[in-house]
Amino acid sequence: MVNTQHFIEGLCADIIAAQMGDGLRPVALVTEAEAHTLDTERAVQLGLVLNEAVTNALKYAFPKDRAGTVQVRFAREAGEFVLTVADDGIGLPAEGELLGAPPAMPLQGSGMGTRLLRALAAQLRGTFSRQPGECGRGTVAGLRFRAAPPGSPH
Repeated sequence: MVNTQHFIEGLCADIIAAQMGDGLRPVALVTEAEAHTLDTERAVQLGLVLNEAVTNALKYAFPKDRAGTVQVRFAREAGEFVLTVADDGIGLPAEGELLGAPPAMPLQGSGMGTRLLRALAAQLRGTFSRQPGECGRGTVAGLRFRAAPPGSPH
């Protein structure tokens, strides 16, 4: 069993150290994670989603050393766990725009990463979403999955 708060905070610290290295990029990673118990299998899947979503935000939301913030939030809402990775960067086109764009138009990495995130969400028997942030600023990626382990009555 894994404590979600320690796991998420530790993973975010590792991601920022790996992505930011010398700390010269002006991007902050803010983590707010509630402490819940999660079985190891689902924690691994959660960690993979978290890694992909935060890495995408760090890679694509802040081009040319633009300053900004990535916020990671993990909480229980009713019977679901909700992971949110939000940035205040340049934003991404809506998913429908990616599907209809000419081959040269999609942003680097769009498509494959989203498919990976949706597949991981499906393994958790949950859903993944990505949409523009408040007032169209930045991007918000979200994962929702049932708090109770698969096969349990609650």
